[in-house]
Amino acid sequence: MALKHIVYVPGNLDLDNLATIQPPPSNYKPNIEKIYAFIDLLPRTRVSQEKMRFVFGDYSYIHSTKLKELFGDESKKMIDWLIQSGVIKCDNRYIVKKKPKGYKLTDLYLNARPVEKEINKLTLIRKLRRVSKVQKRTQTNQESLFKFFSGLCIDKEKASQASWEYYKKTDQEYPGLLEEYNRNTKEGDIATKSNPKPTDPMIRHYYDLTQINKIAQREYTFIQDTTANRLHTNLTSIRSDLRNFLTYEGESLVSIDYVNSQPLISCALLNPMFYINRDAEEGTGGETFNVLMNYDMMSNYESELFTCIDVSSNIYNTIYDDIYNTISMLPSIMFPETSTSPVNTNQESFKSLCEKGVLYEYIEQHALSLGISNKLTRQQVKAAVFQMMFTSNNFIGQKGAESKRIFKELFPVEYEIFASIKRKDKTNLPILLQKTESKLMFERVVPRIQMELPNAPIFTIHDSIVTTIGNEDFVAMVMEQELTKALGLNGKTDIKYWAEFNSMNHKKVA
Repeated sequence: MALKHIVYVPGNLDLDNLATIQPPPSNYKPNIEKIYAFIDLLPRTRVSQEKMRFVFGDYSYIHSTKLKELFGDESKKMIDWLIQSGVIKCDNRYIVKKKPKGYKLTDLYLNARPVEKEINKLTLIRKLRRVSKVQKRTQTNQESLFKFFSGLCIDKEKASQASWEYYKKTDQEYPGLLEEYNRNTKEGDIATKSNPKPTDPMIRHYYDLTQINKIAQREYTFIQDTTANRLHTNLTSIRSDLRNFLTYEGESLVSIDYVNSQPLISCALLNPMFYINRDAEEGTGGETFNVLMNYDMMSNYESELFTCIDVSSNIYNTIYDDIYNTISMLPSIMFPETSTSPVNTNQESFKSLCEKGVLYEYIEQHALSLGISNKLTRQQVKAAVFQMMFTSNNFIGQKGAESKRIFKELFPVEYEIFASIKRKDKTNLPILLQKTESKLMFERVVPRIQMELPNAPIFTIHDSIVTTIGNEDFVAMVMEQELTKALGLNGKTDIKYWAEFNSMNHKKVA
């Protein structure tokens, strides 16, 4: 069977009619398959560009060298004609080493329901499916995980229909969300990544279809980044609701993740032992953390525990002095199980709430009691918590930083520790947490599962392990045990069964 490649383009795109209305220049003859492939490339590039879109606008950013590699010397003429014809728009803004030009469909074509088109030219298909050197290296380094991807299957028809139903639902909500965003932006209320501009529902639908189709035609994404060592795959890219249409060689799948994982892992940063450099010579500073305590933690210290320098030596070198100075100024009560404030009167510490898996609920109830918000979705509460933890320290005084001020009021000691880590660079904290998560997963959890359950297919989604039904209880046990060994934390895991009609009632906490 001849190889073919499926792409998605607007249903109202008639290139023959377009060439009649807007004749291309004499030195350019439109190649239909290349045009289709270029349009399909726009949603495909979005997966790794969230930060860029937040800073520069809602476009798909593609380097001219990439366009030339895929479409040859005619790529510029093709794009110019599509712009002149009103099919796409360009931001016409190139910044050296920061961003290439951005492209997106015009409203006329974006608002049309996408349809499938086939690309049959073998040389173009090979270019479109070419695997990068980074991916090849990751596939080699993580071969024990990559080998299972060939067994993944997706019900393309049902997943695509589910995406369309989701589009119709969100399309009704979008005008109101956009109006609220624009109103708040004018008032200076939206200034952080935790409050992004709402995504156009049709752009999301295009993106859904491309991710569904990549799995259906066995195009694999499998790249481990160098910033936080996170593994990015088809499973991390596809929208979570659509994972319910995935199976592994006919078997249903289940995911196991840590409850409120990022705040939970952040609790390791509250332990002074996390900053000990075991390899440092006596007198270099690391051992002085123990002197600050009212009790001897060294007797409980296990060599298996991660330290900051184990996880990220470059961040350790930039935050050590700030952390040491912060701990020196704070009372020794900061490290026992409870650290309270005047409003945190139930004696529940940040660490205790995280280990019980109820941090989000606790903060939501406090916000409700203050009359700050109506009932929030879990995703909204999660976004608020991320704003508290990951925005710059200076942001706390702005109008949109109410949730950050709530966090400081509830957990003043934890706030000071996190602020000290972000003092030189606000990205230090999220990167440190993600590196800790990656080290936990790839050096502890995954190897142990593979050793003790060698025939079980497993996939990772950052803080989650995905496997076939029947292995979930064992995986949950391993994840909880390794979390304790590596970070000294007693967290909970959340088990979610993937199925076509899956909902919250098919869920349990281990």
